[in-house]
Order: sequence, then C-alpha cells, then structure tokens
Amino acid sequence: EPIFNLFPNPSSDWVQVNGADIPDLIRVFDMNGRVVLVSNNTNRLDVERLEVGSYILQVTQDQKTSSQLFMKN
Repeated sequence: EPIFNLFPNPSSDWVQVNGADIPDLIRVFDMNGRVVLVSNNTNRLDVERLEVGSYILQVTQDQKTSSQLFMKN
C-alpha cells in the first residue's frame, strides 16, 4: 500500500508528494537504478532539470519506504 500520492504525473516542472506527513527523504532513480535527485523534509520536488523519461520516486517516511513510477515530459 503506497504511503503517498504523487501529482501531477506526468510532470514537466515539479511533483507534489502528499502523505500523512512531510517525507523524511525523497530519492528519484532513473530506469538504470541510479539516484538522480535527493531531497529531504519537503513535499514538493523540482524535476525541471531531469531529462524527459520515466523515473522511480521513492519516499521514506517513519521508517517505511514506498515507490511510484512517474514520467517527466
């Protein structure tokens, strides 16, 4: 069960991460498994500099981790 909702998806500028609390850590992985973006203690993430494509956004909150696929356009 996801611990967050992500929108807009696809996105060109930013994504909003909504959950019970502000995430402790957000990591964005490219499709090769490389970490391309890291942020903490925020629920809005600037993705404007990412290349167009598919990414996995991973949220850690209260020692729980959940991931969702999102598209950058």
